[in-house]
Amino acid sequence: MMTKTSPAATAEPVLWQGCPAPRAFTFRHWRWSVASLPAFAGLLFLAPRATAEFPSTMFFCWLPALLAAGYGSLGQLLQARLEWSGVRYVLFGSRLQVSRGWPLRRREELLLQDLAGWRVLPVAGQVVTLRLHGRAASRSLQLLCLEGPQGLLRHLQDNLPAARDKNIDTAPGP
Repeated sequence: MMTKTSPAATAEPVLWQGCPAPRAFTFRHWRWSVASLPAFAGLLFLAPRATAEFPSTMFFCWLPALLAAGYGSLGQLLQARLEWSGVRYVLFGSRLQVSRGWPLRRREELLLQDLAGWRVLPVAGQVVTLRLHGRAASRSLQLLCLEGPQGLLRHLQDNLPAARDKNIDTAPGP
């Protein structure tokens, strides 16, 4: 079961802990940046010329479009970089906890007894995204851009032999 916990949860031993690879985490949505950059550059070029002729259109038309294109091209990269510093993954004896979020931090956890399987999605080199699936269809947890996941996977396989034999999918997927 996935639950939200307080920072002072319990005194369980930490079996494994990690964090995402910084560049992979920051640039994981790079396609949006590439697609938004021409729109941002075009709006930066056209907005001053258009507002010189029609000043009232700046606030209602150009400014929202400029802000949206600016966020899509550069803002989301900055937000991801700021979020990266607070993302942590911790495996305790009975649960896996993920801390993430910016500017508000949130903690999610998946109890190991509820773990039904996982899927390893390669990102680049030794960096993968690990999707953990709970027994309930709505329960899942993602460990984004995890560098060197072998330690965590070894702990999961050692502690969950029943889950390993049932439905573990480590094939690349969408």
